[in-house]
Amino acid sequence: MDAVLGAGSISDAVTLLDTLKWIGEQDADMVDEIQAYEAERQELKKKLKSELEQQETYRAQTAVARQAVLDQLTRQQEALKGKEAQLAQLQKAEAERQARLAAQERARKAWLATRPGKVVSLAMQYLGVRYVWGGASPNGFDCSGLVQYVFAKVGVSLPHSSRMQYDCGTHVSRSNLRAGDLVFFFTPIAHVGIYIGNGLMVNATGNRVQISEVWPGSYKGACRVL
Repeated sequence: MDAVLGAGSISDAVTLLDTLKWIGEQDADMVDEIQAYEAERQELKKKLKSELEQQETYRAQTAVARQAVLDQLTRQQEALKGKEAQLAQLQKAEAERQARLAAQERARKAWLATRPGKVVSLAMQYLGVRYVWGGASPNGFDCSGLVQYVFAKVGVSLPHSSRMQYDCGTHVSRSNLRAGDLVFFFTPIAHVGIYIGNGLMVNATGNRVQISEVWPGSYKGACRVL
């Protein structure tokens, strides 16, 4: 107002009033723009806050999910370790079992390999035992009773009959005889002995158990039981 009243003329006063009005209008527009900007800023701030909160929620959820995955992975790894340990124990037990079986089989084969020699050695122990028809013990033997008794000592069950013993085991030729084979005589078969090598046999004949040459004239055949 001081500026208007101090104008030099009416025209200057009017011009000054117009100028002040324009300035006022500009100020009003600026205030409106400032208010609009502030409202927009507050809206953006609110939106940004919401987005930040949402991101924080997502981050927390992601962390929880990640931890759950890690926990599950840890449990699976622990379970796998347990299964691997169990598998290792089973493999060790199986290896030990196989080793035992292999050792038992080697021992069995070694024992089987010694049986022909044991048969000969056992038969030789009864040299001089008297001949008894139907006898099958050290108190007295007949030919098939001696064979039955001696072979039973090495775990082989044979009938008390030379004819039936001929059908036990595998038939072998005379040229392939080895110690422990059974040799048979007469047709029909009526005598059996235990071959001990060098054309000799242990047999119960005459009045006692004795060593004889394999009888060439009445020889029928041989079989290998061991």
